[in-house]
Order: sequence, then C-alpha cells, then structure tokens
Amino acid sequence: VYDYKSGTYIDAQHIAAVATGEYKMRYYSFGQKSYAGEYTGWAGDLVTLFGEYIQKEGSYASPQRFIEDNFGNFSGSSFKYSDLLEDSLGYLLGKALYEKSSAVSLMKQYIKSSSVQKSPIAEFYAYCFNGSQENLKYKSKLMLGGYSTERRALAAVILEMFGYPMLSVQSELKIDEFVRRFSDRFHLIAGQ
Repeated sequence: VYDYKSGTYIDAQHIAAVATGEYKMRYYSFGQKSYAGEYTGWAGDLVTLFGEYIQKEGSYASPQRFIEDNFGNFSGSSFKYSDLLEDSLGYLLGKALYEKSSAVSLMKQYIKSSSVQKSPIAEFYAYCFNGSQENLKYKSKLMLGGYSTERRALAAVILEMFGYPMLSVQSELKIDEFVRRFSDRFHLIAGQ
C-alpha cells in the first residue's frame, strides 16, 4: 500500500501480523505474562535494531548516532520509518478489532484522510505508552530482556533467528543507554 502522507510503501502483511498479535494479546488477556505475539510489532523491530547495533557498534561512536542513522528514517535498517508506521497501524487495528470497531474504517481514516488530527505513530505512542517517555523506556528495556527472564529468552530467539549476536553481559550493560536514545528519538518522531 502506498502511503501518500509519508511518500513510502507500507506492507499490509506486516500490519496484519501486528494487528493479529495485538488482538490476541488483548483477547486472551496475557496482561503482564510474556507473549511471543508482542514481538510481531514494535518490540520485534526494537530487538532486531538492538541486534544491528551490537553487530555494528564498532562503526559508531555512540548509540545516539546509531539510532539517528537507523531508527525511524528512510534508511535500510530493520526499524525504518515504514516499519514504525506499520507497527503503529497494526497496533491501532488490533486495538480496534478487540474493541469491535471497524478496522477498515480506521485504516481508511489513516491512509486516505487528510483530516486526521494525529498521525498513527502519535496515536500509537499515546495508547501503547500512555504518551509517556518513561513508560516507553520501561517497556523497551522489558522487551529487550530487562526485568524478565521470559522476555530475555524471547529476545534471544529473535536475535538468533535474524543472525544477530546473542545477548551477553556486555550487551546488557549497553541496553540502558540504547533504550534512552531510542526513546528520545521515538518521542521526537511521535511529535510529543
């Protein structure tokens, strides 16, 4: 699907996968339990972006520079702007399906309408993280395996699946700074 607002193509299959994961998480009330479906969207992209960083960190002076070059822009990274848009739309569609709203109407509203007050990314940021950068930091660290051995195992599977280095004691020490820089940029992109 071509998104005229951003001037980029977005992947309907990715959106559908994210929406399905979000819907199932809500429907089956996973709550604080680990659920692999959480990684169909932003959390999976975050893990692969972190794997990319660990793989390429020798080429970057800091996580900040890596994030600026590889997150939320039109680069060839694993978490470029179109991925963030797809994750946002998928989240909003999954939420709408769970609330028994019309997913088709919602998609048309975001893709075709120029009267939308907030971008899908801003809406996603508002709903998923309560518009809070602190919540974003917490959830990001959680999805990278901080605070939870179950989620650490899920993150390790994703890293292995995409051929990125496994989490080590050294990479764990880098998570906090990476998450801080990631949340700063996400906050900026969401227009908060």
